[in-house]
Amino acid sequence: MSNDERRLAAIANRKKTEQDYRDRAAQNLADHEYTCIVQQDNAVIWRCKAPKSTAYAFDIMMTRFGIAVVGDIDNLTFSVGMGYGIEFLGGDDVTYYLHTKLDERCKQREFSESLFREVLMRHVAMAVEEECGAELYESLPEWLQDPDKVRAAHWGEFRQVVLAARRDLENGDDRWMHWDELFDQIAEISSTTEAQIFMRDNEEALFLGPEWYENRVDEPAQSLIQRLYMINHAAKAILAQQAP
Repeated sequence: MSNDERRLAAIANRKKTEQDYRDRAAQNLADHEYTCIVQQDNAVIWRCKAPKSTAYAFDIMMTRFGIAVVGDIDNLTFSVGMGYGIEFLGGDDVTYYLHTKLDERCKQREFSESLFREVLMRHVAMAVEEECGAELYESLPEWLQDPDKVRAAHWGEFRQVVLAARRDLENGDDRWMHWDELFDQIAEISSTTEAQIFMRDNEEALFLGPEWYENRVDEPAQSLIQRLYMINHAAKAILAQQAP
């Protein structure tokens, strides 16, 4: 697969993920009604709730000091005031922009196996680029010859490359054997803390360097992103309801 094909595939995958979030939000809020229960110059409150249920019910409260969402989808606050209006919550960029404006205490994160694998492969690729023998280097996949091209999707192929290099009797580089044994261990890693301990303990062997801790192996929690999409869905419904 060429670089352009990988880029297009990544864009398509991101769009599909975003659409999945939107579809689930629409399903969760299918019966919701939106009622403005407070409308003042310095405060506006919208109630988002199904008629006979409190499932996923929440209030959107906007004041000059901030915007807060409280209710059955947990409590979230945003560092923008009512001057941004409901249009802020109803924008098209949820995953990045809406998340960026969240109060820092609301930004829940979770371990990402994909990011962790990318970190490990990228640093091995850097070591290979600097020190690998020319014959072996030229036999490697194009993406492994360039650390910037490493992606989590390469993991299966990467393990096969490492195993083949380890078994090559003419390859005198023992690092491949060490890498292969280390990568066997990461199947049991399931948290950010465990991943950080692994990187700390093997920073020299994996060429992570003394700044190993700067490698991010977590991402915004999927449950948080889903809640943001529900808020976004409600805000879009309110905007449509307000339209002439």
